[in-house]
Amino acid sequence: MAEYSTTVSVKDIVAPTVSDIDEDTNGTQAQLLSAKKVKITFSEVMDSASITNKDNYLFGTAALDSKVKVSAVDGNKAVVLDFTDVESGAQTTPASATINVLRVKDAAGNPTATASTPVLVPGSATAPPPLLG
Repeated sequence: MAEYSTTVSVKDIVAPTVSDIDEDTNGTQAQLLSAKKVKITFSEVMDSASITNKDNYLFGTAALDSKVKVSAVDGNKAVVLDFTDVESGAQTTPASATINVLRVKDAAGNPTATASTPVLVPGSATAPPPLLG
């Protein structure tokens, strides 16, 4: 028999999800990094343009304030919403709020399975989740 080798390529068709950083509390939780910064983590590497698009997030049912900064972090596996420059209204303090993550895409272009994922922001700054390994 002759030796034969080939490369097999499998397309990513798995929908990404918003990761829950607190499995003890009902719902999906974000991380409150400081009084003004919220970190939302995803199950896999995401499309940077998709997760940094402010239109893909709602503060409760309202659009994000124009002064909220959105940054991809952790190799595009998370996003930080920075509310520091918001001058008035409910979005000056994101603690205890619900942020709805709309249909964002992973690096392969797969959108989240649900049209909107409610993410609960803790009432006070939280430590980062423990590293698994």
